[in-house]
Amino acid sequence: MRKIFAAFLVFTTYIGFISAAAVPVRAQVIGKAMENRMKDVPDGLKFRLSEGVEGAEAREKQPLAATDPLSEGYAANLLKRIPESKTTTD
Repeated sequence: MRKIFAAFLVFTTYIGFISAAAVPVRAQVIGKAMENRMKDVPDGLKFRLSEGVEGAEAREKQPLAATDPLSEGYAANLLKRIPESKTTTD
């Protein structure tokens, strides 16, 4: 039974490799289409600032939600669960 199961696993592994090679991948076609679309766009980020919309001053300010403060012990327990940040020296 073990030999049959092992042979089945080896067979499915090889079939997985063959089927992956047999299926045409369109990643290069999609990549080239994206490259053609982006060739006229300048490099970097582009920002546009404006004065804003009229009536922005009259917007209704949303009230803050009601909350209960955490106790010192509970806050300390939460902070202990956070892993320490790893620093590297260059």
